[in-house]
Parts: sequence; structure tokens; C-alpha cells
Amino acid sequence: MAKVREAVHVDGRVAVVKVLERTAFNPWQVHQLFARSARLASSFDHVGLPKVLGFERTGERSFLAMERLRGGTLSERVVQQRFVTGAAFEELLRSLLEVVAYLHERSFVHGDVTPRNVMFRGERDSQPVLIDLDGLCSPDEHGLPSLVMTPGYTAPEQKAGQVTEVSDLYGVGATMIYAATGQSPDQLDRTTDKELALGLPGVSAEARALVQRLVHLDPRRRPRTARAALRSLHKRPAGVQVARRHSLPPSRSRSLVTMLFAAAVVLVLFLSIAVATHASAMR
Repeated sequence: MAKVREAVHVDGRVAVVKVLERTAFNPWQVHQLFARSARLASSFDHVGLPKVLGFERTGERSFLAMERLRGGTLSERVVQQRFVTGAAFEELLRSLLEVVAYLHERSFVHGDVTPRNVMFRGERDSQPVLIDLDGLCSPDEHGLPSLVMTPGYTAPEQKAGQVTEVSDLYGVGATMIYAATGQSPDQLDRTTDKELALGLPGVSAEARALVQRLVHLDPRRRPRTARAALRSLHKRPAGVQVARRHSLPPSRSRSLVTMLFAAAVVLVLFLSIAVATHASAMR
């Protein structure tokens, strides 16, 4: 739909410019949506969203300038076998839910959360940036449909035209599965109750259970909001206890002290006898 070019902003910052030309495939309505997304993106202030440097419409073209992100996409990292596991998995999951919660609390749904739409500002940066805000939906604007639906990452109800906050949560869960395994939910088996037969190596049981809920085919079985999903990461599953160091019972503690004292006395007596014997031999 658009061409992307690198440019230098007037203040010296390197920028990415998205150029949309008016064609049969990009009628005036598409340009209106493009301008709308640029206006909305300019109003956002979150570390997980790209910074807008400017927007301009000239004749048959629309230009959107944004900050240059040099860390590549999550999809590219996984292709390079840089899977996300362990503590990094939960950190990425938490960060994506934070930025989605930020959008939802402003009555916007992203509509296309995928590994290709998750970028990083630097090669070693772990903070995700959710890009491609062209398809933002808003209840205040009668739920404008997302311009793009990505197989494997689009929630089933979204395919039927019902786009809600929990549709984004499905995209987050699907993206996290890809981050850890290189596979999308469509490539995995599901059980009879529509849950995935999910195996995420190196991922905590808490995070794995949350991802399981995020990608449930029934939107009513997913967390109600991104904030609710974040809160569930802080809860400890029932029956799981923190390992503690237990002190010995008093009786066992006293017995251990007695045994150590007796061993020390025997050692002293042994050394005394050895010294006396050696002295007698020298005479």
C-alpha cells in the first residue's frame, strides 16, 4: 500500500518516511484513514510506540515521518534462531501487554499484533515497539475495521468482523508463541476444549498459563483486559509455594550439637595419647 524511505529530519534525526500515493488501490478513503492514524499516533506518548516526527499531504501523496528503528523485527530475530525464553519471555510478554493496555485505555484497538509489527530501537534492545498503527479501531468511530488481517495471528472473531480489545490479546499470545518456538497457533494442535496443546520450553508455568488463555478460540475465555492479563502474571498459581529454608527442630538441633561436642572430645583425647606415646619413645 505504501513505500518506505529513509530520510533525515530537519533537526538531524534519521527518520523513516511512509509515502502513500493515490491510486486505484489507494483511493481517497485510504488516505483519510492514513491521515487519521498519523494524527492519533502523534498524540501517543509511550516507550512501546514509535515517535511521529511529522505528517504532510501534498497533491496525490501523503507522507508520514517516524523515528528510525534499527533493531529489526521480532520475526527477523526468530528467523535468526534468537528465540525468546526464560526471564526474557516474561519481560517481552509484560511489555507487549503494557503497550496494548495503553492503547485500549484510550479506546483504541491495534488490530494486527504480529511478530512483524514488533520492532526494537536497537540491536541489543529488549523493549518492543508496536508499529503499523494504520488499522487502529475506535468505538467512537463506529469500530472501523483493521486494514490488514494476518493468518495465524488474527483472532477468529476478528475474521467475522467483531474487533474488540480481546482480539488484540489473541495477537499478543500468538506473537509470544512464535517468539519462543518459531510457530504460530495455526501450526499447533488444539485439544477438544479449544485450548492449545502448548509446550513452551524454558517458560515459567505462570507465563505459559497466561499465553494459553490469550490464544483461546473463545474470546470469553481470554482475560477481559490487558491490565487483567498483567495482574495475572503477579499471581501465584494455587498450590505453588515458595521454597523456604527451614531450621532444624530444637530436639534435632540439640542432638547435632551434642554429637559435634563428643567428636571434638574424642579427637582431643586421641591427639593427647599420640603426643604422650611419641614423648616416651624419644626417651
